[in-house]
Amino acid sequence: MNILCFAFAPISNAGARYRIYKVAPLLRAAGHQVTVLPPMPDWLFRRLYGRLFGKPSGRLSAKLSEYIRDMVYAYVVLPIRRKQVSRWAAWADVVIVQRELYRPGDWTLESELRSRVPHFIWDYDDALYATEVFGASGHVDAVIRIADVVLAGNETLAEYARARGARAIVVPTSLDVERYVPSPTRSSPGKFVIGWVGNPFNLRHFDVILPALRQVCREHPDVVLRIVSDGQRVEFPGIRFEYRKWSLAREVEDLASFDIGIMPLLDDEYTRGKCGFKLIQYMAIGLPSVSSSVGINTRIIDDGMNGFLARSNEEWIDKLSRLIESAELRITMGLRAREKVLREYSLEANTGRLVAFIEGIAK
Repeated sequence: MNILCFAFAPISNAGARYRIYKVAPLLRAAGHQVTVLPPMPDWLFRRLYGRLFGKPSGRLSAKLSEYIRDMVYAYVVLPIRRKQVSRWAAWADVVIVQRELYRPGDWTLESELRSRVPHFIWDYDDALYATEVFGASGHVDAVIRIADVVLAGNETLAEYARARGARAIVVPTSLDVERYVPSPTRSSPGKFVIGWVGNPFNLRHFDVILPALRQVCREHPDVVLRIVSDGQRVEFPGIRFEYRKWSLAREVEDLASFDIGIMPLLDDEYTRGKCGFKLIQYMAIGLPSVSSSVGINTRIIDDGMNGFLARSNEEWIDKLSRLIESAELRITMGLRAREKVLREYSLEANTGRLVAFIEGIAK
């Protein structure tokens, strides 16, 4: 079977990497021909991402950032996607489109592709329907209507698709656990590292946790916040802070430098549809974590067993402090966290079912 995958970003993007690029070799191992097509070269995506797709800084105004982003879509992404659809559509037995083919709000290419392929699958792992660019345009609902099947990152997203008449299955974003190996020497000398990894847009969620972090830093002089991201450097007054430029080659090494992983989240419709992949990364590396009690995070973390959930500033302070002060608690929670990932969020645990499902709809 020929399977054509349109990744919404190159391999540097975590969502594309783990929902498309990491799954493709397993589909090939099952005997299928698989082609993965990104919307632009990875080097260009890395060059543009922090400035154009994160939160613009004073050096690049929001208006200028939006203008340049529009130019990238119109003169880079659109020609590439048109050429890909023209060249590859006739080859495919099954097409998987991740998020959007061209840009949010324009599903023209999805409609064209649907008319040219036998089986069309749409994949999403964020509540895109809750964002202004997708929700206002009806992009999500339009693509759901033309898809044979929707692959959803969690049950909230699957239910949204089913409510609109789609056949939907839950495919959790999973990772290659043999690459995420816990480190026996995690801590930086003389420091206790509270770590966060993610794209620059999601730094907005730190509004939830900044007062708690400031107090924790006052009470524990060795604590430092380490941010690993691909955007421009940010500052958090009153918090001892380190910034590391994200690198695919150093991804696991940087995670292993944390003592605790955190995932603060604002509570809204969009965050309630997130898939908690940041937590899964922390847990796979054997880290205890503290997360906002929002959406899928309440299912990934068994509160008090393999991590902590926090619902208030006081709970953030209490639960971070308990982990800082007890190495035994960190080790115990970290071991349980990895066990859960091996059981429920590894590629091995989930890809076999996905392969069988794709094979089934193509019959």
